[in-house]
Amino acid sequence: MRCHVIELRLFGGLDLRSSDGRELESILTQPKRIALLAFLAAATPYRLHRRDTLLGLFWPELDQDHARAALRQALHGLRQGLGTDVLTSRGDEEVGVGEQRLWCDVRAFQHELEASDWSGALELYRGSLLEGFFLSDSPEFERWLEDERARLRNRACQAAWTLAQRSKAEGDFARAAHWARRTAALVPGDEETLRRLVTLLDDLGDRVGAVQVYEEFAKRVAVEFEVEPAAETKALIALVRSRAAASPSALSRAPAAQPPSAVSTEPAARRFTLRGKRWVVATIGVALLAGVMAIRHQQANARLSHASVGIVAFENRSGDTLDAYLGDALTEDLTRSLSAAHVLRVFRVRQARPDLDYILTGSVRHAKDTLDVTAQLERNGSGEIVWATRLALRSQGTITVPRALTREILDALGARAATRTERTALPPDPVAYDLFLRGRYEASRRTTPSLGRAVALFSESIHKDSTYAPGWAGLARALHQANRWGFPVRGVPSDSLLNREIIASDRALQLDSTSVDAWLTRALVSEDVDPTGRAPALQALRRALAIDSLNAEAWDQLAMALEETGRRDAAGAAWQRAVALDPGRLNALAFLAIHYWWWRAYDTAAIWADSAVATDPLYGLGRIVAGQVALARGRHDEAESQLDAARRLPTGPGSAGLSGFVSLAVAAGDTIAARRLVAQAEARADPAAPDNHSVVNIAAAYAALGEVGRALAWLERYRPVRDLHFQLHLRLDPPLDPLRNQPRFRALLVDKR
Repeated sequence: MRCHVIELRLFGGLDLRSSDGRELESILTQPKRIALLAFLAAATPYRLHRRDTLLGLFWPELDQDHARAALRQALHGLRQGLGTDVLTSRGDEEVGVGEQRLWCDVRAFQHELEASDWSGALELYRGSLLEGFFLSDSPEFERWLEDERARLRNRACQAAWTLAQRSKAEGDFARAAHWARRTAALVPGDEETLRRLVTLLDDLGDRVGAVQVYEEFAKRVAVEFEVEPAAETKALIALVRSRAAASPSALSRAPAAQPPSAVSTEPAARRFTLRGKRWVVATIGVALLAGVMAIRHQQANARLSHASVGIVAFENRSGDTLDAYLGDALTEDLTRSLSAAHVLRVFRVRQARPDLDYILTGSVRHAKDTLDVTAQLERNGSGEIVWATRLALRSQGTITVPRALTREILDALGARAATRTERTALPPDPVAYDLFLRGRYEASRRTTPSLGRAVALFSESIHKDSTYAPGWAGLARALHQANRWGFPVRGVPSDSLLNREIIASDRALQLDSTSVDAWLTRALVSEDVDPTGRAPALQALRRALAIDSLNAEAWDQLAMALEETGRRDAAGAAWQRAVALDPGRLNALAFLAIHYWWWRAYDTAAIWADSAVATDPLYGLGRIVAGQVALARGRHDEAESQLDAARRLPTGPGSAGLSGFVSLAVAAGDTIAARRLVAQAEARADPAAPDNHSVVNIAAAYAALGEVGRALAWLERYRPVRDLHFQLHLRLDPPLDPLRNQPRFRALLVDKR
């Protein structure tokens, strides 16, 4: 019973009615007041909220006195429209709503879930939280709203899927299909949910329905993202279609038998010779055997489509520092080869994790002219050795190892590649391949000396074999890194870096237009050619995803391009997709943390930053992001610990954590140390042509010191000012907040493209 209670409905729109059913227009026509009421009623945990919290959510642009006055006015308006007993308070600093006088569908939804009344909860969930509602001047409220929308949608999905499984177990197949379709409708872009729906419909015998929902999904992602469904989704629907073709209903449509021909009345069996009989029997036998093997491979592939294997870096037992690249190179190429088979979910891991099904370990040893490779696949948890091998090769046989191991692993699991793996142009000269591996290893270290060595090694590889596309792509990427970070490259004038980058990228695509790496490199190069636009980069990234929609690196790059062009939700979804495909992908983990840090969702940012640090404690960007997020949350001790850890790494923090270090020094009252840090960063930057990260970080450091003029002067040095990545930092970096009301700062901002 809800007699004499005001009703507030937030799912699928907005509705507020008095106890007699009248719409309370006086509040509904005031967006800030209704948003405040919605937050007080729906924010979890359900409790009183401090006024300081509400000021930051709804009036961040006002000073303390004016913000408090605005809050008092809003609360007064709510009390006038709702009645004096709907809002509750404790002292002068805390305010909330009385559940006995105001009923809210969001709270009721939560109560139904806690009572395991899944259908009751779904009756209340009529759409996204505050669907279509937006407060442009309250970014903190918008971030809270986005997070709550996602959380409540996920809870609704879980409820619907629970009902689908329960109905299936009870034999009510119609209800099972209904609730499964409801689950998919709640998250129309989630491919994992689509596969669950297709599998359930297939299990229920509704193969037409399964194919129909797949085709609708395929059309939608083609229009919205210009990509195709993932390979495992295609494999699943192919299996469904094959069963539908072989089902009794399909067989019943076969044409009726024709009457025997009048030409010959001799029994059919007598018209075959013994040799003919043997040929027919043998042909039928081979066809049946091929069919059985194909079905077994399909069944194995379907069984393994959700299985995961973690590849631990191969141990290098060579004993020579010059061979340090071998273990990393073999691990990288085997990961790529096994992933390209689209059978298993493949991750690079530092050690075994409980969420993985299989663990692959191995070693490599180079001695004189021989290469000794060992590998074994272990069922995680049980310790059972599923497969093991040892390869003894000539030292120039490295190139054959990843594909050979991939074939053996799939054979051991009874599977085969679900799709054609990406074509790789193999160099006829193994020395060129070895030089390429060395170059890739050096480029991954991202220091000035190692990047110079990478460029030299890639160039030498190309000189040895000019038809090797990965060598050209590797060279283009190394030159891009030097260009982006302002690293000098011996023998390459800085003003010719971009031209050489373009030539190398073009050559890679001319040699192999089906290479994902070549298209990903083209996207990076196009950003250097025109930093003010992303259309060519987005086109190249979509070409890469059309070749391999399960490539985590492609989704990672796509996310940044989307963020730079102002597509916040799509960027977050793309980074989430990258992490779903590769949970150990450090760059995506770190940038998901940065994504939420940019949008001031600091608690969510902390989760992703912690995940990046836990995945690899030696990953500098992860440490820096964790420190910046901790600082934003007011946790100075934690911030100091993370930033100090970044400082102790071999690569150092560079300028990335500068504002964090300066803020900590200022908070400790040590402005001398803070200014010393800024001076050191200024000395490292090129004052005539600084890179955008140096400019932004030095400006943020001066903002932390309260020196607004110097901060703005550094920002004004960067060219081109319309560089989308520079604009991204200007729009979103929290350390630049003290500058946002300055006319000189606003003059730097341009429209997003």
